[in-house]
Amino acid sequence: DINFCCCFDKGKITFGAKIDDTRIGQGENASIDFAVRNQSEVRIERVEASIVEHCTWYAGGRQNDVIREISKAMFRPNPRWDAVTKSTRATLEGDHDEYNRTLRMIHDAVEVGDNSSYVNAPLQCLQTYQGALVTTRHRIKIKVHMDGFFVNAPEVNIPMRIGTRHDILGKDKPGKIDVSFTEVPNELEKPTPEDEEDGDIVIAPGVFVGESQAVLGGKDIKQVKEDEKMGDDGDIVIPPLQE
Repeated sequence: DINFCCCFDKGKITFGAKIDDTRIGQGENASIDFAVRNQSEVRIERVEASIVEHCTWYAGGRQNDVIREISKAMFRPNPRWDAVTKSTRATLEGDHDEYNRTLRMIHDAVEVGDNSSYVNAPLQCLQTYQGALVTTRHRIKIKVHMDGFFVNAPEVNIPMRIGTRHDILGKDKPGKIDVSFTEVPNELEKPTPEDEEDGDIVIAPGVFVGESQAVLGGKDIKQVKEDEKMGDDGDIVIPPLQE
């Protein structure tokens, strides 16, 4: 409801908004789609969207609050922001289906992005935090400023969270993991002729064995079973390592 001097009814406005993501990182944007229908006798002057940061400190039984706007954006005006006459207002208020039509119009305008803007979380802003002595909260505020003096300005507040940027977390907004691999050489460094002659250092390529295999005497278990022989005392004799 729009009131003049807190008590004189001037009609009403209906507005809606859609935010693409209420969890963003420092330096990232939150896109907002907005729509409004003015059914009051006062023209809408401007509509602002902002990120509000609210920090609270507790110490020694005392409390201190700091509230500031860290980002602000404006929406484009359109003909639906204009005021209506008293006769038009009376006609609209007497139509019982007008409210449903207004809601459908706002829903369609928001869905198609008829009037879009965005707010940015600065890199220097604080992250959302809940602690025993310090609390930092964030919200997106959408405020409709009416033309003239002593006229109230309706607003809506949507809670949000600001954290580490998605690219630092290795994620693509809004949360798909982007994993990158570093190529590793499949051959180890080969020994030099000097190393082979000295016989002190021998570098051999690694052998990777699956979980169902084992290496025994330079052969896997299957090959050992094929080559195994029984000794005179009934024990299994495993062939010696082949050089």
